[in-house]
Amino acid sequence: MNINISLRQLQAFVSVARLSSFTRAAEEISITQAGLSIMIKEMEEQLGYRLFDRTTRAVWLTDAGERFLPVVTRALHDIEEAALRLARDEEQSHLKLCVAATPLVCATILPGVISKLRGIHPSIQIEVRDVERPVVQQMVESGSADLGLGILFQPSAGLLLSPIHQLSLVCVQPSAGLSAPGGHPETAMPWTDLREGALFSLPAGNTVQQLVDEQLERIGRNDDARLTYQNMLTILGMVGAGLGCAVLPSFVRAACSQFQVRVTDLVKPSVELDLYVVSRRGVIPPAASAPFIDAFRHEVELIESMFRAPERPVRVP
Repeated sequence: MNINISLRQLQAFVSVARLSSFTRAAEEISITQAGLSIMIKEMEEQLGYRLFDRTTRAVWLTDAGERFLPVVTRALHDIEEAALRLARDEEQSHLKLCVAATPLVCATILPGVISKLRGIHPSIQIEVRDVERPVVQQMVESGSADLGLGILFQPSAGLLLSPIHQLSLVCVQPSAGLSAPGGHPETAMPWTDLREGALFSLPAGNTVQQLVDEQLERIGRNDDARLTYQNMLTILGMVGAGLGCAVLPSFVRAACSQFQVRVTDLVKPSVELDLYVVSRRGVIPPAASAPFIDAFRHEVELIESMFRAPERPVRVP
């Protein structure tokens, strides 16, 4: 026996049984009385027995209808409960957000972002994954992270790159003689000031370092003997110890309070690059994404607000 009864038919059956009226049941479920009668008739034909007896003035359940009613009522209740649970679970999942970013961003910018979000949106849960920059993009592409944060991502058909702030390349120098540590605003310096002196660098394959090397080559500096480190925090520590200086993206200012360094804008030219939020194209982001991105943008702008590039930049997309 192949029975194909719709949820709509079951709801119609319960309404007629509860109201003892086709007219009032049709009004309740927003259907014509003729349409309701056809639904019940088709249902009875599939079951093989009558569910209602009726006269021109009254409608009542048959014995078979009496036995069928509690089964249908329970089934509709279970379906409604399951739908509500799924809706609640879906709502909760949209309040969770997995964010992938480099260790420097995770250590210096995201703590402030998450702290502020908890005060404004306490129901939002942020999971942070601190990974190297190439892994950020891989995690978003695979779906293991909802959003990625960073610079100089490789274009991908499956990813949406949304610029949220412009950074610049800055010179980080020892702050010997300053009364307090941190990224204090200084007079901008031209790239030509970097022709001499100890200079730390990231690995040659790093895309940030490639931008730096391009400018250093233009001023005639091309020393392969520079000390190279994988991590920006390591470089900041070395600079803070007075062992040299480095050229890094300006978001390192968020970390500079931990080291005895100062940050100086580099000009002639100023080199700017976009800070991106990366997400999967064609995927509806969790509801938590928008407030998180707003809070992140505000935090970065707050860090950068005291510094201004003094001349028109060379833009790097």
